[in-house]
Amino acid sequence: MTFYFYDLETTGLDPIQDRILQFAGQRLDVNLEPISDLEEFYVKVSEDILPNPQAITTHKILPQQANLEGLTEYQFLNWLEENVYLKETVFAGYNTIFFDNPFMKWLHWRNFTPTSPILEASANFDLYPLLRLAADIRPQGLQWSRDSETQKLNLTLGVLSEANNIKHSHQHTAGSDVEASINLARLIRQKQPKLFEHFLNLRQADFVKKIINQDKQPFLYSTYTNLGFNKTTSTSLSAVLCEHPIHLDSYIVYDLRYDLKPWQKLSAYDLVLAIKKSRLRKAPPTPFSVLNINQLPAVAPLTVLDKDSAQRLKLDKSVIFANFRALKEDQLAKTIAETYTQLNQDIPQSDNVEVTLAESDLSQSDINKCQEVRQATADQLTNLEISFDDNRFRQLLFLYQARNFPKTLQQNQLLAWEKYKAQSLKKNLKHFKNQLQKSLRQYANDSEKINLLEELQFYIDSILPQSS
Repeated sequence: MTFYFYDLETTGLDPIQDRILQFAGQRLDVNLEPISDLEEFYVKVSEDILPNPQAITTHKILPQQANLEGLTEYQFLNWLEENVYLKETVFAGYNTIFFDNPFMKWLHWRNFTPTSPILEASANFDLYPLLRLAADIRPQGLQWSRDSETQKLNLTLGVLSEANNIKHSHQHTAGSDVEASINLARLIRQKQPKLFEHFLNLRQADFVKKIINQDKQPFLYSTYTNLGFNKTTSTSLSAVLCEHPIHLDSYIVYDLRYDLKPWQKLSAYDLVLAIKKSRLRKAPPTPFSVLNINQLPAVAPLTVLDKDSAQRLKLDKSVIFANFRALKEDQLAKTIAETYTQLNQDIPQSDNVEVTLAESDLSQSDINKCQEVRQATADQLTNLEISFDDNRFRQLLFLYQARNFPKTLQQNQLLAWEKYKAQSLKKNLKHFKNQLQKSLRQYANDSEKINLLEELQFYIDSILPQSS
């Protein structure tokens, strides 16, 4: 087994609408010692994408620079397959499960690679949930930064690195973030080796199931949603209410610090309203969260909760177990299943072609044809005749060719690409302009960031249709 630590800088926070601008990674052995050099490069951005100004002022990478020096997504994937996707690789980083991995997922889907080693749940390891749980139950050996007034924990990579004297001179550049993440991994493994090994085991779904499917006792669960209870700790004793009614391998979990009585009285409709308002911070938090066993959930058995940790987390076991027993005898599980069914129905459907394909059951024939597309050269794509079972692949193939090989487009394809770009840019232009004006006001006294924003505006002007 080897570890491959990686990090991305992107055009924004939306893994579907935004794109990867910069990639960095380094391979380590099982002892977290390097066995390759740090690798870092840019990735080109296609002209149907409007970068988020706030992202550009954070990492200071302009699309002009990425397009001048970077690889196309086609070239990037080829490089990953040849150099990174080796057998028995564990892909690691800081907050990779919920940030970097989704970007990698849609990178692959856009480019006819619906299956890949990095998309396998058991191949991913994330330091962020490990450190969040460590801060709550095994804080010894690391220095932690908390707000002096609220005592809220700050787990941003830069702050945590500084607190532990880890060099991180260029925050929000992919290479520097990889180096800081590796050094944090070495530190937590040295100071809390059992917890580190426990998290490696959490990559296996059966290991997670064994912890959470306990009828006789609750389990420790650390998740950001738990912060709603007291704003300072994200770890609580929890219990599974039911399987998620829509999503496979997911469960609805109840935070046992909350009194059960107020929630027993609510209908599914009332619970939907309560959860929605809570997500918008227009109402108090709820005790419900979703646990996906394939996303490295930060769970641990009750036996690891020592006396000091229980006091630190202010967990009253008498209250916890009273709620646990009441939960097992109550009908809330049935109501909450109806609640999450309704919540799922309220999610707007995407019109993005790769998203709709990813949500569909693809035929094995189409999966095989995806491999044919990926293996085709630029010249071969022009005359490639493939008949997919799902016609949506035809649209994806057109976009794949236009984004990666624009010089191969014929006249009718060029016109179609210009029309698609115009529609895509127009749809997002108002939001971009609002974000740009907001950033210009925010950084009015920062000449470096104002220059970045002006350069970004120059780039956007160059790709917009003349009528925009």
